[in-house]
Amino acid sequence: MKWSLLLLLLNISGLTYGQRNFEATAYYKTIKEEQAKIGQEIYVYKTSVSDLNLRILNFQIKKSIAILDSTPAYNQEEYYKKATVNLFSYFLSVSENQYKQLLNYVEDPSLDNKEYKSKIQALFKDISIKEKPFDIAYNAAEENFIRKYGVKPE
Repeated sequence: MKWSLLLLLLNISGLTYGQRNFEATAYYKTIKEEQAKIGQEIYVYKTSVSDLNLRILNFQIKKSIAILDSTPAYNQEEYYKKATVNLFSYFLSVSENQYKQLLNYVEDPSLDNKEYKSKIQALFKDISIKEKPFDIAYNAAEENFIRKYGVKPE
């Protein structure tokens, strides 16, 4: 009888852990899927700068933020969710400001090749520098979440 009870308790605790791991993995995958969608639209925009691609990028970022806002943080892990939303919000700021400026540079016939390259390099350097703190916070939160819940990273 004692062994049966012990086996039952071990089985239940294993199911609970398995369920938690499944839910944590699903939450993690939701974040990674939205991040991939934004990444794809950034790639499309940067390889083919146009007003339409910029509007599509802005729409995707806003949609991804809305999805995360409507998704409860797993196990009250607000730090991971907040770091992700902050990163996505930074992407939105870039798309509304620097990427809009990029479009202006592409469409400006008065810029010669040297000026154009110089402006583009400065723009991307600025984006990269400003993005660093968001990347650091996001990567730390993601790493902590993965470690804490045993999620297999993609």
